[in-house]
Formats: sequence, C-alpha cells, structure tokens
Amino acid sequence: EKTDVVFMENGDRLTGELRTMERGKITYKTDIASTIYLEWERISQVEIQRDILVQTIDGDRYSGHISRTDRTGEISVATKRGPVVLKNHQIASMNPLNKSGWRDVIIDVSAGYNFAKANSVSQFNGSASISQKTALHFWEVSTSSNTSSSSDNPSSQRADLQLNFSKL
Repeated sequence: EKTDVVFMENGDRLTGELRTMERGKITYKTDIASTIYLEWERISQVEIQRDILVQTIDGDRYSGHISRTDRTGEISVATKRGPVVLKNHQIASMNPLNKSGWRDVIIDVSAGYNFAKANSVSQFNGSASISQKTALHFWEVSTSSNTSSSSDNPSSQRADLQLNFSKL
C-alpha cells in the first residue's frame, strides 16, 4: 500500500512509496506515474508510517516512522527513545526497513575469464558476497578466487573469505 506522503516546496503533495533517498535524490513509486525521481532539496517535508532507516551526513542513524513538524525543511523520526527532529540538509540517506529483512539483503556475484593466446596464459576470477544492513546491525560474507595458469609457469591459486559484522 502506497501511503507515504511527500510535500514539495511549491505546495504539491504526492502519495506513493519511498523506495530510497540517496545522493540528494528520492526514488519514489506512485500508482499514476510508476517510479519517479525527486530532488531532495525541492522537498519541504515527508510523512512515512513505515520503519525507515535515516542516516545523517555526520553518520548518525535513526530508525522509526517519519512525521511532519511545524517547520518546513525538517522531519521528526519517531525512534524507540523518543522523537528526533532533523533538518532536511542534515539527511544523507533514507531507506525502508522491511520486517522480514529479506528485501534488504544484497547479493553480488561476478566472474571473469581471460586468455592470451600468445603465451597461453589463462586466468579465472570469481567473487560473491551477501550483505544486509538493518537499523542495528550490518553483516557481510564475501569470498573471491583467482586461478592463473600458463604453459611456461606453474599454475597459481588464491582464495579469500571475509566475514564482517558491525553493530551500528
């Protein structure tokens, strides 16, 4: 259900679903115009009834519902410790938090193969990672492998595995 409301500085009001806000642009999905992109600096306020992870330019993170305030150019994040009022220019990103969490999982897989006929050198590179960022934690598991062989030298192999977990 698209119930997020964006109030523009010119008085227009859009109802839809905030997908993300990063690098000064909001990705916003509406029933009428599908996905649109809005300039964050043109927005006076937002109202979101879902849990949102808000990150400031100073690196602070807040999660909760977002409501309007009495002043344009600022929002109120309803955190578990109470409301936090932020000015729009302090906000670096906003991302919805899904209750199931699977929507926020990022999977990245890549592979490559190179062959040089002149000296019969072949290389295979592969990597994979899976990560998730929630309001309280960030975790990532990544692996990579590189195999190289040639007719002149013995083959070589290298593999890495990394596990990262951070409490935010």
